[in-house]
Amino acid sequence: MPDLTEELDALQKIEDDIQKSAQNEKQTREALDKSCKELKDRAGAARRKLIERIKGGETTGDSIKDLVLVRYGVLDEEREKVFRGINERLKNHPGEFILILECREDTSCCHPHRPHNELCYHLEIEIFLGVLTTTTPALILNSRDGSCALPTVKYVYWRNQSLSQKPELKKGNVKFGGWYDLGNDLDQILRRESIARNWQEPLKKLEIFIGDVEVVGWFREPARQQARDSHYSEACKLLGRTATELPEVKEELARHQTRTIEALIKLSHERLILSAEVGLLYRREGEIPLGGVNVDTICVPDKTNPLTATILLRQQLAKVEENLIKELETAVTLGLGDTPSIKELCRQFEIKLSQPSS
Repeated sequence: MPDLTEELDALQKIEDDIQKSAQNEKQTREALDKSCKELKDRAGAARRKLIERIKGGETTGDSIKDLVLVRYGVLDEEREKVFRGINERLKNHPGEFILILECREDTSCCHPHRPHNELCYHLEIEIFLGVLTTTTPALILNSRDGSCALPTVKYVYWRNQSLSQKPELKKGNVKFGGWYDLGNDLDQILRRESIARNWQEPLKKLEIFIGDVEVVGWFREPARQQARDSHYSEACKLLGRTATELPEVKEELARHQTRTIEALIKLSHERLILSAEVGLLYRREGEIPLGGVNVDTICVPDKTNPLTATILLRQQLAKVEENLIKELETAVTLGLGDTPSIKELCRQFEIKLSQPSS
């Protein structure tokens, strides 16, 4: 029978070598891990010390690098690129519009007839429309606390492009830190649940449109018609500014002016007729002379009680005058305040013709 002692010894030697190699590898890995940890600890201590000095008012000489260090606690060139890119875009559009959109999907309680505990998804959009400062605009960076804001003297805010919520004017700069973070979420695609099929275009978490061309271009999209026809005009009125320097915006402005003038003519005519009808009822009682209106063209509601007819007419007149005032304010915003007839109506309703400075 052959002796296998040599083969056994050879195998044992291989096994021993494997164990030694594994042991050496483990020791090397532990040494590397220890060395890496020491380096990380040293880097962390150096970062913390540097950040504290920046918070204390010192600087690396690069305000964006300072902000990224304080805001995120690390050196990060990719995040720096985001801030530098925004600054590069801002500097070319002093005094122009800026639009910020924050979009998220939220849940709420479902209709009582739906299955118990079923979640209902809906889209939440926060919209900020502001006017950039007239000096060379740049991000307002606070390295002491890591905060960041866009340079706007004032801005208008509303949610969801809903007609039920009117734009709200706010003073100061548009700040970040609500739903999303500028360095992390700008132009990042929003992950959606049930509402994905209802939107043809990808939705982004955070978008920024800088300058009149980009902002007006967004509002001119067919999907923004509701926002353009309602909130954009109202926001411009609150901000005291329209983007009239662009040819395409001038065309849009001319259309708005035409619609406003037509509405004013119609409302003024309705006001004249209603005022005359109210006056005719009083005239029959011998209280007020009518004057200036052909009585034959006036149609007074045939009511048994003249007082009831007067109340109804006065309510109609008040509503017409309310709408007339809104159109007059729009006309002033659209630059029609110097038109003699509009100026006279503004005088009657005590509407200021001077627009607030942007």
